[in-house]
Amino acid sequence: MPLPKKFLHHHIGGLNINRSQFIIGLILGLLYAITFYCLLYLMRESFRVLSLISNYDIIIFSPEETNFYNLFFGFLSAIMGQSILFQFVFGKPNKLWARKKRYRLTILHDQRFFIWFFLSWFSRCAFVFGCISFLTFDGGSFAFSLYPQYNFLFILIIIVLFYQSWNGIKKLYKKSSYKWILLSMVSICALAIGLSQIKLVDENKINEIGLKDNVYHHFNLQLPESEYYESFFRSNHDLEIFLVQDQKEGRSKIIFRNKEFNPNQLIGELIRVTDSPSQIFHPRSKIQLHIDGTIKMEFVNKLNSKLAQIGKNNIAYTVLPKERKYDDRFYKKSVLRNHNPDWLSSSPWSLYYDLNRYRQLYNNENAIIISQTDAGEILLNGENISKSGLKLKIEKTVELGFAELIFFAINNRVEFSHYIKVLSVYKSTVQDLRNEKSNQLFEKDFRELYGNEENEIRKLIPTNFIEIPEVVWREMSKNGPSSSSGT
Repeated sequence: MPLPKKFLHHHIGGLNINRSQFIIGLILGLLYAITFYCLLYLMRESFRVLSLISNYDIIIFSPEETNFYNLFFGFLSAIMGQSILFQFVFGKPNKLWARKKRYRLTILHDQRFFIWFFLSWFSRCAFVFGCISFLTFDGGSFAFSLYPQYNFLFILIIIVLFYQSWNGIKKLYKKSSYKWILLSMVSICALAIGLSQIKLVDENKINEIGLKDNVYHHFNLQLPESEYYESFFRSNHDLEIFLVQDQKEGRSKIIFRNKEFNPNQLIGELIRVTDSPSQIFHPRSKIQLHIDGTIKMEFVNKLNSKLAQIGKNNIAYTVLPKERKYDDRFYKKSVLRNHNPDWLSSSPWSLYYDLNRYRQLYNNENAIIISQTDAGEILLNGENISKSGLKLKIEKTVELGFAELIFFAINNRVEFSHYIKVLSVYKSTVQDLRNEKSNQLFEKDFRELYGNEENEIRKLIPTNFIEIPEVVWREMSKNGPSSSSGT
């Protein structure tokens, strides 16, 4: 039996798409697009609210980033709305097994499959991204951002979805569908731009609510930079204290749990907020200090003195790495550890005799004295020296062990950021020497050592760094042959 003429020709005239049917589908598609856009918009803002962590940080998008996401949501919603239009137009019932119904069902199947397949893929990606941001590590939402590094990914998603929405229709209409595709492209662009202008909530208001208890934001706390830092893992016994500079009142403040305290009040408050007084005296508990780089060392030492009186000598100064890849808020767990010197918890005059006897055990000429001017310039035995020169001198001194001592005379009038600069140079130098020695003996870095191996490296590369108060050093320098402190 011969095949009928034009057997392979697509008969689309029987689809019976009338004007009223098209208008109703258009209204439904527009309503769906608006609803879907609002859903995506609220999901993004909910994601930002959920990013709040212990320090009351919240993800803040720049205006450019916010507009980009809004435009992406607009295009996504417009394409989904167009798919609803196609499903309504081509979903009209027809006689079962009718030949031309197969064309309609092909288009209908393509629209339903692509929209649900995309929603399934999109929801899974969003879930994985949320897990990476919130469950993998603290502050992870500040370490990974899709904008602007991955803008091309969003653009490709829109292109693929738009083409896929016309794929079935294009196969049926062939070249005659190009004019409708072009009209659809213009309409979707116009609708997407219009949807992106919809502001369901005030982002700035959400930012203000999220940051109202954020000490960094409220006082514009600027951490000092450090070439050396370690990761700080908090336990239940560890506490956070903030030292900020109030620009309005022109004075330094101590903030603990969003309340201001003076050094005397702070100790009682630390004991009060713990489950029991013994918790604050826990031998392994540490204090993480978030200190503005412009605060004078006199104020820092007052706080450290009170902490030392209750045995809190393990201090972790929060710092910013010199070289950073991520948002500054990601580095709230980057610290420079230090042990408070004994003189903070005792009389400085009794320390004078102890240090004097300790110093007399060695050649007085070998003592290295690091000090700073009020402007933060580094002095070595009273003479100016650069950071690189200081690092070289420390390397030679540390390799000799306790044959030479390094005294750091703290200038109370110097800013905390300058103090960190000297401390960072010393600790980074010691760490480099320990890593070098560790790789020679055990073929691994010092931080990977444990037990006897770690103790052996500590004996070979000891810590010979002694911090002393300005008043004690001035008295010691009167009788010693070494030069003055230069402070």
